[in-house]
Amino acid sequence: MPIIIYLIYKNKELQRDCEQLREDSLNVEQREKAKSNFLATMSHEIRTPLNGVIVASKLLRESTLSSEQEELVDIVNNSGDLLIGVVNDILDFSKIESGKLELDYAPFDIRTLLKDVTFSFKKQFEDKDIYLKYKIDNETPFYFYSDEIRLKQIFFNIVGNAYKFTECGGVSINLNYDTELGQLSIVIADTGIGIAEDKIDSLFEQYQQESKSTFKNFGGTGLGLSITKSLTELLSGKISVTSKQGQGTTFSIVVPMEMSHPPAIEDEKEESHDFTSLSVLVVDDNAINRKVAMMSFKKYGVVPDQAQDGVEAVEFATDKVYDIIYMDIHMPNMTGLEASEKLIEEIPISKLPVIYALSANAFKENKDACFNAGMSGFISKPITLEKLDESLLVALKKKKRREKKKKSA
Repeated sequence: MPIIIYLIYKNKELQRDCEQLREDSLNVEQREKAKSNFLATMSHEIRTPLNGVIVASKLLRESTLSSEQEELVDIVNNSGDLLIGVVNDILDFSKIESGKLELDYAPFDIRTLLKDVTFSFKKQFEDKDIYLKYKIDNETPFYFYSDEIRLKQIFFNIVGNAYKFTECGGVSINLNYDTELGQLSIVIADTGIGIAEDKIDSLFEQYQQESKSTFKNFGGTGLGLSITKSLTELLSGKISVTSKQGQGTTFSIVVPMEMSHPPAIEDEKEESHDFTSLSVLVVDDNAINRKVAMMSFKKYGVVPDQAQDGVEAVEFATDKVYDIIYMDIHMPNMTGLEASEKLIEEIPISKLPVIYALSANAFKENKDACFNAGMSGFISKPITLEKLDESLLVALKKKKRREKKKKSA
């Protein structure tokens, strides 16, 4: 009898433990969901007004300004870009921490990547009167197969870090490819203030900076190098650092990478295209974002129609044939997802426009939801002219295919 009582007691104890585990698991899931919702909301609330600031300031920079006005606009541009960088760092860190950051492998040209990086930092380095140069070993091929965006992010983080701590001399990037091992070696060296030997081991830890004065003097989230290490490891690579105080710092990265071939049609983006024949609709509940979008399209000789929510978008697009619709996602009355699904359902496929999502929520779940709703593409805010170029080209090609099909019918 005591044994039976003991077994009953143990069974109840086990049931209580299992119930507690279920509750703990549910709490963890709820916390993760709350965290994701918070980050998505934060991303939307910051990116939405920043879109207006950044796009408007970049458009203003292209107008006729005095040298003093140009300097002020550049300050606004750089500050906006820095804030977007902080938001992206936080979002990427969250994705890495939860194991949700996915890589997107595709062929790319390493020369283009390096030109983009050096061009982005050009003015900052010139203002500081320090150099930024790169060299690709003669035996290194130009075309590789990897995640270009994440590789570029690694370059941006390390070069940006080197820029902050270098007051004279400069930063050099050297690339070398080992064909036998299939590894790309990247060495980024600066002539900056260097890092104390006892601080090197903790350099890649989250929120770590060499000292409180480092944050005070140079700023930053303390996430950039931690993210860089995580991205390198996601690419199956390794990163190391050597440094001497007062002499500079060298980051060495080795990443396994397959060689690729040049695309069949190269430099297509460099061709000029006439987009004036395109019929465009911009849908956004934010009046400022609609205004800067209208101003952006002036460059292309295009005057879009405007709708302030999904309901208006459906009304407009069922009355008129559009070649492309730029659809904000989070809107009152009817969301961009609901409007897109309704348009795809109601408009004949022969007249269906290209639909691009415009969203301040850059999370993968949001992108997936847009594509599942039938959208053709996704543009995260702030909107750049490069993104507009690409999307308009997609619409133009589709328009030409339709016209060709009509003629042959």
